[in-house]
Amino acid sequence: MIKNRKNIFAVLFLIAIILYISQGILFEGTWFTSLSGIYLLSFNVFAMQKVLGSRPGKFLFKLLLFMIGWIAILWVISPKSYHSSGEVVSTLYMVQYSMIVFSSVFSFYYISEKKLIKDYNLFFFIILLAMVYVYNIMHFDVAADSAGVFDFSTVNNKSYSIAALFPLLSVFWNKKWVMISLMTAALFLIAFCLKRGAMLIAISCYLIAFIFMFKETQMNRKYRRVLFLLMVLLIFGIVYAFYTIYNSDDLIQARIDLTLEGGSSGRDYIYAKIWDAWLNSGFISMVVGHGPISTLSVSSYYAHNDWLEILFDFGLIGLFLYVGVLYYITVYSFKRRGLPLQHKMGLLMCLSYIILRSSFSMCIYELDSLLAFGYIGYIMGDNYLKRKKERNL
Repeated sequence: MIKNRKNIFAVLFLIAIILYISQGILFEGTWFTSLSGIYLLSFNVFAMQKVLGSRPGKFLFKLLLFMIGWIAILWVISPKSYHSSGEVVSTLYMVQYSMIVFSSVFSFYYISEKKLIKDYNLFFFIILLAMVYVYNIMHFDVAADSAGVFDFSTVNNKSYSIAALFPLLSVFWNKKWVMISLMTAALFLIAFCLKRGAMLIAISCYLIAFIFMFKETQMNRKYRRVLFLLMVLLIFGIVYAFYTIYNSDDLIQARIDLTLEGGSSGRDYIYAKIWDAWLNSGFISMVVGHGPISTLSVSSYYAHNDWLEILFDFGLIGLFLYVGVLYYITVYSFKRRGLPLQHKMGLLMCLSYIILRSSFSMCIYELDSLLAFGYIGYIMGDNYLKRKKERNL
């Protein structure tokens, strides 16, 4: 009975994620979206307490706990709002998002280690999220910044949401052509949205998937040759399709030409201003930071680079903790013995998403990022459960 109750709470956690992400997409914020946000944080706190109680010595969990605590402390002592483009931005929402993102590692670890959800629960979760994200892309008028029908005639920032799904698609590892088909469809959708950072994430995850598929077939030469041929044909098909699209759309040509010429959409100006402000902020502020989204007080824009954003917001301490988290996950991906290829692929996709999005956009302040951080926890929890079972045999 207790186990069944925990299963229900875990499924409700997945539903809460979908509801909370859907606010502003399928419906405006209402009492049940607020309730879903409260449930997310409550479940994360509960899972954090359970995981830290059973695995107190795990270095990753200590780093995440310090990171969450550091964000909370700086939020308490820093301003609670800033002005950006004529609007007042509350730091509470951004802090809430970042805490959900980091603490999701604990929740998904706990769910996986206790086997509280089945594979089909995760499949439905991914499919429903994909439907929400596709709807968001197709019914968002960027120019008017309101609901409308998107005609792919301008840049759509919402494509990062689709890119966030790539690591989770590794759950279809046993149905590889389903996985590759979904990735191919997502890749084309992102390409039409013209967001260069999202395209880089999608391409990197796509290549990681092919490399691991090819690696799995090393013992079967015949199957490996067939797979290699299909990979070549598919890649040539994608290149030809992009070439055709490129020649038929002036905006796509302009975006690609801007990239090749080193155009950064004004980011170089933002970077320089924030970097100069950090260098001249004094030793204590350089080490401790200025508080969440405090870059808005310098440039009226977010840094669009998490390494710089974290450095300014949370100082060298925050940057050290963030780099430490990613370093631990990287070492775990390559050094952990007995880690299945599917899980290695998933971890590398998560790292690719986090590192690239942190370099070109915002990661820790975006709710979509909980998918990558959460899936890392899910993989680690599953691996720990398998090793525990092997030791008890």
